[in-house]
Amino acid sequence: MRTDEAVERVTRGMDATWAANAYQAALKVTRTLRYFTTDDIWEELREIPREPRAMGAILRRLRLDGHAIPTLNYRPTHRPEAHRNPKRVWKSLAIIPKPF
Repeated sequence: MRTDEAVERVTRGMDATWAANAYQAALKVTRTLRYFTTDDIWEELREIPREPRAMGAILRRLRLDGHAIPTLNYRPTHRPEAHRNPKRVWKSLAIIPKPF
């Protein structure tokens, strides 16, 4: 199964309130951190959906809406339930570097 198809399947099953809250948390992270992982969004959100893979749909929407782009870097997760699995590092497009 392709990644986009999997994300679409999870998206259809998402709780709309959780999705809205998760997207707002993700937007807040993009405004405060230049580089981030899903750990930063989970920390801001503090809500776990029935299907934690739903965060992939939130990241996809961030990318499509032009708020963030994926990098080629990964960091081990801080979340114990994720067993230090590597998480992609994302770059915020909402933070504009300050000139010297």
